[in-house]
Amino acid sequence: MASCMEDFLYNYVFTTEPYINKPNDILIIDSPTDNLANPQQRAEMRRLCPGAREYQFKKGGHLTLIKCQKEYFNIIKNFLYSS
Repeated sequence: MASCMEDFLYNYVFTTEPYINKPNDILIIDSPTDNLANPQQRAEMRRLCPGAREYQFKKGGHLTLIKCQKEYFNIIKNFLYSS
């Protein structure tokens, strides 16, 4: 499982296909304290989804869903209800 996750983190190539018809229906959630996320993939996702809304957690690292659960779910609910 760890090998599979590492492969995704460092080798997955994003394409525009899943996002092309939904430029404003995308929310990118990120945290500058997430040291596991690949910086090149972060940049590529932003490039491929220029109309995406973005939210950056100030803390939480790679586990924002667990460490910042209330904030995380509020962000998701706000996004879904405003779309």
